[in-house]
Amino acid sequence: MSEYEALAKNVIRRTLHIQPKENVIVECWNHGLPIATEVVYQARAAGARPMLLFEDEDTYWRSVKTLPESKLGQVGSHEWKAIGEADGYVFIPGPADITKIREAGKKYSAATAYNDEWYRRAKRNRLR
Repeated sequence: MSEYEALAKNVIRRTLHIQPKENVIVECWNHGLPIATEVVYQARAAGARPMLLFEDEDTYWRSVKTLPESKLGQVGSHEWKAIGEADGYVFIPGPADITKIREAGKKYSAATAYNDEWYRRAKRNRLR
């Protein structure tokens, strides 16, 4: 039994009210993978169809540090389509090393430039 079982069951059953055959996206960073995998399991146990998205923290910070702002903060059409088809979304926040946010400065803002559009689409699609 996972130490996150009760949390994941609560999120899937009581918070999001996930039903059989619904699509659920679970997104996490390295430190959140144990929680995310339990949420995926509980979604599957509820008869839903989960998809796990993973953001590797080292790769993320390397990208922020070395790539131009024009290559950061982009969401592909494949991710927008997945969000458009999802009924529920669980995000385990990151990155874990928040001290690097200050170091990144303006580039961190560029790397999260998609946020407003993401929430607009989530609301339009009635994503739970």
